[in-house]
Amino acid sequence: MAEEKLPPVLIHDEVDSTQSVARGLAEAGAEAGTVVLARTQTAGRGTRGRSWWSPRGNLYATVILRPEGPASLAPLLGLGVAACLAERLGVWVKWPNDLVDSEGRKLGGLLSEMETRGAELRYVLIGLGLNVSTDTFPAELPMATSVSRVWGRTVTAEELHDVVITSLRGGDRADRLGIWRERAHTLGRRVTVGGVTGVASALRDDGGLVIDGVVVYSGEVLAAPVPSEPATGDAR
Repeated sequence: MAEEKLPPVLIHDEVDSTQSVARGLAEAGAEAGTVVLARTQTAGRGTRGRSWWSPRGNLYATVILRPEGPASLAPLLGLGVAACLAERLGVWVKWPNDLVDSEGRKLGGLLSEMETRGAELRYVLIGLGLNVSTDTFPAELPMATSVSRVWGRTVTAEELHDVVITSLRGGDRADRLGIWRERAHTLGRRVTVGGVTGVASALRDDGGLVIDGVVVYSGEVLAAPVPSEPATGDAR
């Protein structure tokens, strides 16, 4: 029996952004499952238009997915990839798709972008920035950590290639949302997202986060202020 031919994995020393390289490949017809890996990025991108700090020693990657279905499917793929990565790395997921340690320190983030034709998806790009061996972080990243810190030993980016490639391609696993819920750092915590404050109680099957009965679909999760205790004793 002939061995199944897997989609290509393209490894670069330096790119502006794996997301940009993957988009060009997707527009040129690259097959689903194609992965772009880079050792460093000169213009890495994060969510909400932020830049992504991309020193050497870490891992930067984007997968091209071509699911059949409506645009509403795209966020679920990002959740699925985050769940697969958290499971394989032994870490947690902060809604919707940041990878964090048990204390909420961030070691990775995912960026999902899509192109549509009408209401249907043409392709989805899911990019990953993963802190692998970095030990010292800029002052503006006080809540950052790395795989090496979490695992308690030196880890190389090359050591994680197989885990990352398999996880990036595995976002459509049937049990992905169940895994996400099992690895959730957000659920059960008091948070603020997009002006909604309360306890995050559930992840809906459509990817929405339920906060005290209100469903939110986008926004950054922030730790909510602890309610002040009511005053006690006689008024003076």
